[in-house]
Amino acid sequence: MSLSFDAPSTPSKPTISPTDARAIALTHASTLQIRKSLESSILESLVYLVDFPFSKPFPPGLTDILSFKHHLRFFTPSDYDDLIEERNIVARCGYPLCENPKKSTGKSRLARVAGGGWVERKTVERFCSEGCARRALWVRVQLSVEPAWVREEMVGGAEVDPETGRVSGVDLDSVEPEDGWEAGLRLFEEAEEARKGGGGWRDKDDGDVRRLAEELQEIGIKDVGLKGKEKEGAVLADVKEREVGEKVVVTLPGEDGDTAAIEGYVPKASRTNE
Repeated sequence: MSLSFDAPSTPSKPTISPTDARAIALTHASTLQIRKSLESSILESLVYLVDFPFSKPFPPGLTDILSFKHHLRFFTPSDYDDLIEERNIVARCGYPLCENPKKSTGKSRLARVAGGGWVERKTVERFCSEGCARRALWVRVQLSVEPAWVREEMVGGAEVDPETGRVSGVDLDSVEPEDGWEAGLRLFEEAEEARKGGGGWRDKDDGDVRRLAEELQEIGIKDVGLKGKEKEGAVLADVKEREVGEKVVVTLPGEDGDTAAIEGYVPKASRTNE
């Protein structure tokens, strides 16, 4: 008795008409063009904000505040980090609404912060003060982690001209719309006023505060600051690398800039100038 088996049939692939294939190709090309245009806009805003603010008084005026919020409309936290880094390269405070230079103290890798911890010095030196660290990082935690080209509210009305490749339906040129510049961001001072009872505190703000606390802890700041006055800034120390067998020397700044240490331990009596 012989048995025979039919070979399994291979399902046929659906046939795509030339019209459908062209439509798919155009959609893909349009998506890439929208992304390219948004990335270009982000780069232009980053370059613009490196030298911000253009008016000198602090706190900044309404015009600078609205412009700042508007230029961040397509940013992700990663884009914002790039902006902070670029401002630091030209020795500016990482908070884009601050005109001060960034901190610049010592050349060692680590910095001692209030409370006795150690953090990467470059993270502490990104801003001119704890106040600006709070202001800058508060903005960061509000930014969407989704790229602008996948946000429905940003590109839902975007269209691409198949002939010229021009993107419309998205504000790519930083042109102020008729209803004004809005990006959904709130400055630290605005959030502080809302939390004190000024109105407008949102449910999402509680989550933003928790993320801000985490960001600040990474640079040795334990006080979020939304409930009280700013504390003193981080205490920086120079840590000298050593070979095996050598003594550890940690120098902490004294009241007049002098330092004193005994193999890494600084007694109270030695922390003041002799």
